[in-house]
Amino acid sequence: MLFELTTLRNDFEKDGFAIAPNLFTRSEVQRLKSECIDILEAVKAETGSVAGHGVHVGLATRSPVFQKAVGDERLLDILEG
Repeated sequence: MLFELTTLRNDFEKDGFAIAPNLFTRSEVQRLKSECIDILEAVKAETGSVAGHGVHVGLATRSPVFQKAVGDERLLDILEG
């Protein structure tokens, strides 16, 4: 792996999040960004605004793209590490 799992765990414990560099390819990240924009636009259309909606934890329930991402073995290896 391109990063140490111990470092990721320590970062998460300290900061509440961890960054795993290069976990996804540039094209995968671009697809996820595009999907985020589409979802936020849908939320705005449904509610009139995205303000106050915070982090969209339920992205996987709204999007096959995110369903695939959260089940990706590279991510699961880190989470299960």
